Amino acid sequence: MNNTGIHHISTLVGNIHQAYHFYHHILGLKLTLKTVNQDDSSMYHLFFGDEDGRFGTEFTIFDMPNFQMELKGTNRLERTIFLVKDKAALEFWAQRLTDFEVEHGGVEVMGDRHILNF
Repeated sequence: MNNTGIHHISTLVGNIHQAYHFYHHILGLKLTLKTVNQDDSSMYHLFFGDEDGRFGTEFTIFDMPNFQMELKGTNRLERTIFLVKDKAALEFWAQRLTDFEVEHGGVEVMGDRHILNF
């Protein structure tokens, strides 16, 4: 299998239960594996993917209860991008986020593409 993109993205979360609720119940990502961090067995490591668990759809979260919510500095990522089919899909997600009271900026144009920041 040829990997032509990113294999997976990992992020740190301060509350594993809230993160699970958001990624699974609101964004609809399927929990594919629940394990612990190899370096710290007291830290949960959850793996999410699409319905089929396809290669390249993996998104993981590490549980860090004492994680500082926002630490400005260098060498950090500030957003993750999920690909959707078209503008109609973005409009669906904008409404879904509104229904779940998730703050977002509505469907916008960036360059030659439509985006939805949340």
